[in-house]
Amino acid sequence: MAAPLNAVKSKLAQAGIHLHQHQRNYDILTWPLTTKGFFKLKKKILSILADLGFADP
Repeated sequence: MAAPLNAVKSKLAQAGIHLHQHQRNYDILTWPLTTKGFFKLKKKILSILADLGFADP
C-alpha cells in the first residue's frame, strides 16, 4: 500500500496538493503486528490496551 500511495502523493504534490496522513495511537501500536494475520496481534492485545490507558500492564 505504501508504494501506490507514494506514487499518488508525488503526483498530487506536482499539482500543488499536499496529502497528509494521520494515524491514531491505536494504529501506530497495532499496525506493525498485523503482517501475518491476527495471532501475532492477539498475543499483544493486553499490552496494547495498557499502553492506550485502558488496562493495567
